[in-house]
Amino acid sequence: MYSFNQIVEKLKQNQVVAYPTEAVFGLGCNPQSEQAVRSLLKLKNRPEEKGLILIAHQRELLLPYIDETMLTEQEWQRFETVGEQAITWVMPAKKSVPRYLKGQFETIAVRLCQV
Repeated sequence: MYSFNQIVEKLKQNQVVAYPTEAVFGLGCNPQSEQAVRSLLKLKNRPEEKGLILIAHQRELLLPYIDETMLTEQEWQRFETVGEQAITWVMPAKKSVPRYLKGQFETIAVRLCQV
């Protein structure tokens, strides 16, 4: 089992890591690294066109990917309400979000989770 710092180093090296989620273990990587995301897609045998879900424990980590101008304050409040069940939200993506993350869509799937 790796320590938190060792996992952070693996992510900085563009490697894929396994981590616990609400129900099962997930595979993750640095979403800003095309190389890392392509490795993840290959491991999961997932076509790029389907896109991926970005998971974070705070909204600020997802802001580089979400087009905030398309959301109302009420929508943000609903999004930030983390319940016992994980909810994946399909949000408008910023134009700068690469295709390898959002797939064939102009949206990005995101999830806020409890730490």
